[in-house]
Amino acid sequence: MNGHPCKILALFLLLGAAAIPRASAQAADCETAFTQCKAQCGQSGIFNMEQGQPVEQSDFKEKCETSCTAGLESCRQQDSKNACSSFYYHCGGGCPSTVAEQPSGSELLGTNAFYQCAMSCKEGKTGCEKTQTAAPEPRKRSGAFEGCAEARLACETTCVANGSPLDDAVFPEKCRKACAAGVPGCQKEASPPAGCNASFFSCAAECPDVEKVDGDYKETSDDGNRCLNACSAGSQYCHSIAG
Repeated sequence: MNGHPCKILALFLLLGAAAIPRASAQAADCETAFTQCKAQCGQSGIFNMEQGQPVEQSDFKEKCETSCTAGLESCRQQDSKNACSSFYYHCGGGCPSTVAEQPSGSELLGTNAFYQCAMSCKEGKTGCEKTQTAAPEPRKRSGAFEGCAEARLACETTCVANGSPLDDAVFPEKCRKACAAGVPGCQKEASPPAGCNASFFSCAAECPDVEKVDGDYKETSDDGNRCLNACSAGSQYCHSIAG
């Protein structure tokens, strides 16, 4: 190639810059999700169910914002079809079960921290979907997403997100254990669709207040129904990822 070295270098830099996608330009939906999630983190009040009173100061905001960041990173690497759900579930999957009261640093177990964080993640998902509707930006997946692990994240987030801010900590933990039980059954199957189906049944078998009737699982309480819905959300998202 003939030409002045400086001009040639400038040309290569220009071409290289054009080939590198800018996250802010090509993932506006994810950036919106992150911004709205963080804003909600700062507005969420934490309540101590065991003591029956609000927690005045804690490290919740920092932990919640960390979850928003996890959602952003997954959203940026996911295809546009699943990006908003990926933000929601990866954000929710990182939500704290406990918070440290400030300034003492004492760990508090019986709070609604996970619920409030999941609501912040949900706020981000809503913003993400509105941005996609207003200005669609189709993009392909750039990261690796394993269906069985994604099913667990979706399940765990749904365990709490469909509840109440004053729920006790007992049900969410039981439900999240059921979500975890869905992973081994999912991974045993050779094909992704079969694995996604298996994740539901393995999860449902461990749900509280559920009984097996004619090969299917039926709830015997509201907690059982919520857990089965969480297992179903995990299985459905697994299918979406696999597809």
